[in-house]
Amino acid sequence: KTRTMTTRAVKLQEFYAHTATVNCCDVGSKSARVLVTGGDDCRVNVWKLGKRQPLMSLKGHQTEVDCVKFDPAEEGVAAGSRGGSLKIWDLREQKVVRTLSGHRASITTVDFHPYHDSYTYMATGSADTNIKVWDVRKKTCMQTYRDHASPVTKIVHSPDGRWIVSGDQQGFVKVWDLHAGKQIAELKAPGAVTDMDFHPNELLMALSSTGRQVQFFDMETFELVSTTPHEQGNVESILFTQDGEALLSASQGWLRLWGWEPVVNYDMVESTWPSLTSVAISPSNEFIGVAKQSNVVSIYLVELNETAVFNASKKKQVQQSPPQVQQPSHQQQQAQQQQQQQ
Repeated sequence: KTRTMTTRAVKLQEFYAHTATVNCCDVGSKSARVLVTGGDDCRVNVWKLGKRQPLMSLKGHQTEVDCVKFDPAEEGVAAGSRGGSLKIWDLREQKVVRTLSGHRASITTVDFHPYHDSYTYMATGSADTNIKVWDVRKKTCMQTYRDHASPVTKIVHSPDGRWIVSGDQQGFVKVWDLHAGKQIAELKAPGAVTDMDFHPNELLMALSSTGRQVQFFDMETFELVSTTPHEQGNVESILFTQDGEALLSASQGWLRLWGWEPVVNYDMVESTWPSLTSVAISPSNEFIGVAKQSNVVSIYLVELNETAVFNASKKKQVQQSPPQVQQPSHQQQQAQQQQQQQ
């Protein structure tokens, strides 16, 4: 079941982000108004959306920057290099506050622990196939997980901070219990893992891959719940809406809104983007997507309130809301008083 298109994506801006190829970018998940990019010029640039000049250009890495990530408060940035080192910047001070070394190849993915600030715990995945969990304050590696047989492409924490989930180029997805320090489950994707996201309220995780579809997993039983139909291109980025009513999936030229039990395509939004490297939803319910090509970055916007799933949600809220009691106007009150006096 598929609904017709209700809106289109708008390209907000396009600009040269680095003097060499842009390898990675991340939109701040708190505000969806800031962007960090990393490139072959070894720089980490921080931007405010709508501006053509960076807020700051951060130096420190000696090799190409292959992954970047804002902390949840958007006060710090972590960046992993091709040489295998991770640096964390304090954005207020605009200086490196931690350098963590240990990976033998490029750091491809990084994630902050959800319950701590940027100077406590985080996890990294690498082309060396390893995952490392770091105590940032002590500058030490607390755990190293070595069970992947191919480069790690994506790593995320569960919302409660108990687990790390990692995906690799061969489509293997492993769930790690941080307290027990071991793997507790393994899932399988039909291609290299491109993105993962946890539902905000339920034990449910969505997974996208170069298999050109999205899988939904029950994270209590670790069983597959449902799978979306194949798309023409790879699904590069996915994100649950803030209310958990739908999952957004971005592929070449399309944004789709999905339900999962059963699978239903609520709406689809056409665009000109090639593929999106990073996505976020603003507090005002705007979808922000970032595409990169060579040393150019493009920013796209979709008004989610204009899509079918949110229009249906609004109608439902109106139907469920109690009838409003209309208060008499000042003139009506005067007329009533005159009638009572007569």
